[in-house]
Amino acid sequence: MFGKQLGEGREGAVYRLGNIFVIKLYGPSISSKDICMAVDYQNRASKTGASVEVLTSGEGFTIMSEIPGCHLLDLVKNQGFLSKEQQHALIDVHHKLETSDVYHNDADNLKNFMWHENQKRFIIIDFGLSKDRLDMVKDDASKTRDWMTWSQLNWILYRLFPLLYRCNKKYIGNRQLIFDDLSVLVEEILRLEELVDCSKCQVNAIKHNTALMDLDNKKKSV
Repeated sequence: MFGKQLGEGREGAVYRLGNIFVIKLYGPSISSKDICMAVDYQNRASKTGASVEVLTSGEGFTIMSEIPGCHLLDLVKNQGFLSKEQQHALIDVHHKLETSDVYHNDADNLKNFMWHENQKRFIIIDFGLSKDRLDMVKDDASKTRDWMTWSQLNWILYRLFPLLYRCNKKYIGNRQLIFDDLSVLVEEILRLEELVDCSKCQVNAIKHNTALMDLDNKKKSV
């Protein structure tokens, strides 16, 4: 029998298995081929320290070690902020992911980034939408490792801004304060932006939130 349900998402549900493991049960829409590909990508990422190894997998399930802590969404909701240490850790795990050449491709979901409370680091999970960057670059030379990291961090920042605005009263009416408190993440994204072609990305988190901040300022001046 499985233990407590720890999460549920697009692909399936995660349950505690014993004292130190978790099992992910996939829904019927996820094929065995899809599961095998996700496992391969996650295990590649685990070799560079960006994820944890899938210990075993089978028809409709995967098993890995439980990560003590919580995902990024709950971390920010509980704290009301993201510390500089945690921002550095978020950047660090993506530079580790770079070297695996696995493009996670699901940074839009903050639940895919687990904060390991004991080790004070982030671990990336759920590689169901991942792609091999080496395949991507064959069709588009702009898909460099720097682009991969910029894309991931950009999507994370895009989700963090409204999340912080909602869960911490000090940010209401003062979006500049969010920029200031996320300065480590913002500066790394701006650094990478100088190195990559980001013109095809659906959103640009910094430009989007700068526009919102300008709009707020205009309303105040009326």
